[in-house]
Amino acid sequence: MSADFGRGAKGGADAAARGARKRANRYGAQRSSFTFAEYIILFIAVAAVATISTFVSTALNDATGGNTAIVASVTAAVLVVLSAALCAAGAAFRRARAEKPLKEILRATGKMARGDFDIHLNPATYGADMTNTTSFART
Repeated sequence: MSADFGRGAKGGADAAARGARKRANRYGAQRSSFTFAEYIILFIAVAAVATISTFVSTALNDATGGNTAIVASVTAAVLVVLSAALCAAGAAFRRARAEKPLKEILRATGKMARGDFDIHLNPATYGADMTNTTSFART
């Protein structure tokens, strides 16, 4: 007796392949929400926050003679400020990467709903340096 419950011998594999095709772009590669360059930028930013807080903690420990209350409170304040700056940079990146193109799409759908089908959207993607770069593959 077969354990595939009537789906055929390749039922599960076919379903997985269909799901992978749905997640893939038209060139066959799965699209990540971040590029490799964006991962590197994020890694460097987080490493900088950790390094700066370590340097501040070490310098304060030497300057105060090991007063842990002062070292801990100032290091925590530095971490809060640096984390807030990192969050603000992430929000600006997200706004440029996702919100701006979505607003353009929403404006276009609003025009279509009103009957104006003369819509031109820029089919470009935004690179890690936030410049508008066109697709390298032409069809």
